[in-house]
Amino acid sequence: MKIWKGLWVILLALLLYTPCAFAGTVIIDPTCTDWAAVGTPSGYNGTWVLPASLYGGENSTTYEQPGVFYLTSGLTSGDGTYYILDPDGATVSDVITITGGLPVGTVTFSSDPTLPSNFSPTGNTLLGTEDPSNGFVGSIYVTTTDGATVQITVASDAESYFDPFGAGYDTSDGIQFSQVPIPPTMLLLGSGLLGLVGLGWRRKGAN
Repeated sequence: MKIWKGLWVILLALLLYTPCAFAGTVIIDPTCTDWAAVGTPSGYNGTWVLPASLYGGENSTTYEQPGVFYLTSGLTSGDGTYYILDPDGATVSDVITITGGLPVGTVTFSSDPTLPSNFSPTGNTLLGTEDPSNGFVGSIYVTTTDGATVQITVASDAESYFDPFGAGYDTSDGIQFSQVPIPPTMLLLGSGLLGLVGLGWRRKGAN
């Protein structure tokens, strides 16, 4: 009897850990009109890029519009400030700020020359350094309040044509949100436990 009660507890924990659907979505702030969607955002999945042609080339010295994105369920982990360096390994190229809490999580992608005022690398997380030819692509993982794990992949160009997300044109920066799938092993374990619990109830009824 105690074994079946234990299985029920484990099964309930798995169901809470691996929900079938997540209510949250990722959306872009409507004021960020320079950022273009690649494909159609859905749920926690979406990709946006900043076309290089908007500012007269890939390395504008005057302005690049920051991108502001919202995860509508809020965040429980992953918040912080991250940065990318230019190929010289010293100059800050991009800053990604992630703010958790409720009711929404906010992700802000800022690029030189429009970095946050008074930004300092001290105490913040270095994602990496741009390659002179291939730019930089790296990921950050966050957890939402409804239990989803979301991979946030950020991309920053260097000196050459740059299109890591398949936009079909040269881009200065890009960001991609991807919900991490539930591990198949967790689903299989949950299914197996459900079968054992069902078998236990059948035996109990037979007795």
